[in-house]
Amino acid sequence: MAACLVVFLLVLVGPGASASCIGLGSRLVARDQNEAWVSDNGTFAFGFASAATARDKFQVAIWFVDLPGDRTLVWSANRNPQSHPLGFSSNLVRNSLVTKNAFLELDTTGNLVLIDGDRTVWMSNTSDAGVTSASMEETGNFILHSNSNHSAWQSFEHPSDTILIHY
Repeated sequence: MAACLVVFLLVLVGPGASASCIGLGSRLVARDQNEAWVSDNGTFAFGFASAATARDKFQVAIWFVDLPGDRTLVWSANRNPQSHPLGFSSNLVRNSLVTKNAFLELDTTGNLVLIDGDRTVWMSNTSDAGVTSASMEETGNFILHSNSNHSAWQSFEHPSDTILIHY
């Protein structure tokens, strides 16, 4: 009987389930850098990081959590592809440095939206993709999941200059 219960729970939960499931309506605010969406084992975090190039500005980023006192970014939305020596290209969020009042929200329509004041800086344009949740994966990939359990958007589709080894 116990084995049947375990099998039932595995089928019910499925391989795509995540303890770090981020639901629709979830929000991060730039001024509170202690808040982030963290991967299950606490390896990576997705949220706002201070911009190295502009005082009192922030950027959307993914970083290693395991390096205390050192927020080493492995991916950021604010990159200028023309200046990258290896030619990586991402039109994700150019010139997207925001103020402390900015927020990032997985809204109820399934869009991931970056808003600063009354300005929409960027959105994922996934409202028609059936997005039901998001997650920060142990691979360093941030994913918007659709109701068909496929990715509607993921940070790995917008590569950076950092190679992440899956372990």
